[in-house]
Amino acid sequence: MKNKHLFILIGLALMYSCNDDFLEIVNEGAVSTDTFFSTEQDLYFATNALYNSSSFRNMYLENITDNSTNNHTWDQPYDFATGAASAFNGFSLDFWRNNYQFIQTANRIIEGAQKTENISEAKRAQYVGEAKFHRALMYDQLVGLFGDVPFLTKPTSPEEARIAKRTNKSEIRNFLINDLSSAAEGLPLQSSEWGRVTKGAALALKSRIALYNEDWTIAAEAAKEVMDLGVYSLHPSYEELFQYQGEQSSEVIFSRQYANLTNARHNMTIQIGSSVAFDGWSNFLPTKSLIDSYECTDGLDINTSPLYNEKFPWTNRDPRLHQSIVYPGREYLDGVWTSIPGFDFGSEIVYNDYDGAGAKEWNKPKSGYMFWKYQQPDDVTNNSVWEGHIDLILIRYAEVLLNYAEAKLEAGTIDQSVYDAINLIRQRPSVNMPPITSGKGVSELRAIIRNERRVELVLEGFRLFDIRRWRIAETVLGQPLYGAPESNPETMNPITYLTNWQINSFDPSRDYLWPIPRTEIDQVGLEQNPGW
Repeated sequence: MKNKHLFILIGLALMYSCNDDFLEIVNEGAVSTDTFFSTEQDLYFATNALYNSSSFRNMYLENITDNSTNNHTWDQPYDFATGAASAFNGFSLDFWRNNYQFIQTANRIIEGAQKTENISEAKRAQYVGEAKFHRALMYDQLVGLFGDVPFLTKPTSPEEARIAKRTNKSEIRNFLINDLSSAAEGLPLQSSEWGRVTKGAALALKSRIALYNEDWTIAAEAAKEVMDLGVYSLHPSYEELFQYQGEQSSEVIFSRQYANLTNARHNMTIQIGSSVAFDGWSNFLPTKSLIDSYECTDGLDINTSPLYNEKFPWTNRDPRLHQSIVYPGREYLDGVWTSIPGFDFGSEIVYNDYDGAGAKEWNKPKSGYMFWKYQQPDDVTNNSVWEGHIDLILIRYAEVLLNYAEAKLEAGTIDQSVYDAINLIRQRPSVNMPPITSGKGVSELRAIIRNERRVELVLEGFRLFDIRRWRIAETVLGQPLYGAPESNPETMNPITYLTNWQINSFDPSRDYLWPIPRTEIDQVGLEQNPGW
């Protein structure tokens, strides 16, 4: 059962938020750290506020990559995909504001915890460790999106904020790596309250940040520490992992949790991503490029496998495609789903998303595909799409295994453990793809690991950071977007695909970083990123 104390923000915790602007990090009416953190209960309630960070935006990052597109041109992530964004973009401003709010909360907890009385040193270290973890999670996003950013490690007044300068991103990441090592020492191996930060979460985040910082040895060692804890394992069913029955799986290392409350909007994943047949918005649209990245069941790519069927490209493929994507003719609830007009799938019930009127016309999936990942069938059929409460996984064991494999590869220490880590994921019981055999060259193995990250971690917010750090964004985002076959594939020769609903653009001289929000340029005088 979810711990509702963690995920319903109580009034006391609100005192630790900051206002909308970076300059207004301090709420002048808030209780000070000198008076509030006198008891362990104060510290507990304040720490709970950190678990309310907004993580749903992470999914929208997928729509700025070659994996997925947005159905609606008015959504602000769309501007980053098409090259039309500016320093006034509200989506990037939300990341900036939200993350600094929680950084300020974490800084107050870390400082305030030193004043708490009648508390064991172990408990004090646990709360400080939780705050350091959340602070690192926020800074990891800021650095990955904006590059060098103001680095605040203590409660900051408006006066101090006005003179804040940008700190080199590698310096920030080095600090976070060391800070997470310290945090891990004070965190429990497992928590009595499901969802609280643990030692494994701190070490896994350390591995991620070190990987992004190209500290290969540290990244591999931190990942191996998680692997050696003996706490985590892969969930047998990839599909089930992202449904309610997988929420407390041994694969989940850290997740953003949502309480099940009647008549309250929580995680909107289901409503935003589901079919227009159920008044969904189809806001995450898989691309043909993503579909093509899944291997055929023989372990070969679509260019070399005799199993590839161009007319029905979703057949004979890595089972993760079926478990992640809704494609024409796929079983959907009690029938089948289609985005292809004039094609009979032989079912009495067909959920037709290729035509409609009004809102349904706006929301029909322009790529001809939808995501199944994170969809909750019961919520859809019970008309509860606005009340979805599925937890969003932020760190899981499969990522740790992939971090380990990539870090070992790039460090030049390839051994059998690299292949074993990859093959654990590929041979998950519900996937059972052919194992990768040893003896691969560096370039070939690198391509395998990168593709595994793409298909395994799709829709989890990793792809944008990956294509940036691999410096391939201008290549993969410089291609025309295509989707599913545009009509009955049995009658088309040659096959043509849905296209022209969005034209992506990526300027390598500018778009490897987002612009610093204009409000911060104007009020704080921060230097803007090149090209913005």
